[in-house]
Amino acid sequence: MQMKNPKRQYGFTLLELVVVLAILAMVTALATREIGHVQDQQRFETAQRGMEDIEAAILGSPEDRLPDGTRVAAGFVADMGRLPRTTGTTQLTLGELWTSPGALFDVRAAVPSNGVAASSEDPEVLVPGGWRGPYIRLPLGTDILRDGWGNPYVSPLDLSPSDPNGTGYARLRDLGDNALTSIGQEIRIIRHLGANGLSDLSDTGYDRDVAITFSNAAVLAGLKGHVEVLNGNSPAVADPADTVTIRAFGPDPDDGSRIRVWSTSQPFASNPVVWEIPAADGLTIGPRVVRAYFNDVNGSGTSNYRKGAVKAVMLSAGVNLLDLQIDR
Repeated sequence: MQMKNPKRQYGFTLLELVVVLAILAMVTALATREIGHVQDQQRFETAQRGMEDIEAAILGSPEDRLPDGTRVAAGFVADMGRLPRTTGTTQLTLGELWTSPGALFDVRAAVPSNGVAASSEDPEVLVPGGWRGPYIRLPLGTDILRDGWGNPYVSPLDLSPSDPNGTGYARLRDLGDNALTSIGQEIRIIRHLGANGLSDLSDTGYDRDVAITFSNAAVLAGLKGHVEVLNGNSPAVADPADTVTIRAFGPDPDDGSRIRVWSTSQPFASNPVVWEIPAADGLTIGPRVVRAYFNDVNGSGTSNYRKGAVKAVMLSAGVNLLDLQIDR
């Protein structure tokens, strides 16, 4: 009698299971690494956009241009006449970009009650200035600005730890690239310290450091040009005994609720008169007001005072050219 073959048993051998598990582990590792790369790229892009947002909050967007291509100065510097300063209680932050330092935006007359000396007052001149933020909006429930990796843009409030750079802590710095460590210091450099959050200029990839620097060349504005003095429709005859004065009005960097005046006076030795208010005098970018004045001393020794038109100007970094007229 013929015996029937028993049913065959199908399944994986131990070797086959080991190979499958190895393949699954390799695929999982590759997928995890790729997901991590995508996440790092997203964090990096978030950090880059954050740095761009900070720069735009302080200087205005680089995309905003006048018809001639000149960048429109806006943001904190244009409104306050200065760069933001450090604030904080346990650590230093960029808090002035989202919390008012107390000088709210307004349009003020150039009179003594608004900080203008009696010798320079001009109630016809109206000067915009003051805080009108927030220039940066923080996420709900937070009181500090962070980069794409969640690291805060802060610096230590004092010199403890003794090496704030070694901790990756000092992101707010002066123009010499030194860590800021006290309240009220002007912020000149803002550092993003990459994924590792450590200050190391040799870092590469996602760990590399990036900085925004606000130099004098980026925030200070000079003014120069000519003033022509007219007698009706004709140029007036120059007389060096007479004086031409040009005044620029803007927010006071020490108190944005007040007005500061920058001025230069020249003898009326030629017509037109060449004048300049150099950037070194501290005039900053943004909407400012300029007016020319003429002091005509006649033969009897009394003076005849004249004013030119009030000029609202948008000052850009560097030298700005402006020609003025005064009708006698």
